[in-house]
Amino acid sequence: IWHFRDYLSLKDLFSWCWKFFSFFSSCSLEFIGNSYDVSRSIKKALPAKAKSWTLYNPVGEISYSPSASQKDKNFILSTASMFAPWKGIHFLVQFACLFEKSLKEIGISEFHIYGDEIYKTTGDHFGYKDQLNAILKKYKCDFVKFKGLKSPSHIFSNSDLFIHSSLR
Repeated sequence: IWHFRDYLSLKDLFSWCWKFFSFFSSCSLEFIGNSYDVSRSIKKALPAKAKSWTLYNPVGEISYSPSASQKDKNFILSTASMFAPWKGIHFLVQFACLFEKSLKEIGISEFHIYGDEIYKTTGDHFGYKDQLNAILKKYKCDFVKFKGLKSPSHIFSNSDLFIHSSLR
């Protein structure tokens, strides 16, 4: 439901959803936001008794300093997304190519990208996968691997570290 707020054309639908939920005041309602910003928006619109949780943002500062034994491991860094410019995958690909040596030094052996071009129209996203491949070719980078469409269980069971990007 929180994604309705991101699409101005669905603004009215978004407000109707909250009105619909207000009829369930005797029920226990719980909502999950995918960022602190989304969770704050949900809390503002929630019926008084409802609860809101933030799913993926870590609590507090997280620092990483690999131990000697971790440096010898082959961790897989992954992301999963539809291939569209507003998802920021091009920044992740460029980052992985530019910092491949540093990432390998801390034990990351590969960067896996799950997903694909799911839109078959002529919008901003048209040819985005070709643009991503052009970045790999430019940097002569074989550290990044496109893994295609896979189930969430496959993705998370084959990933040690997960990064999520989105520009909006």
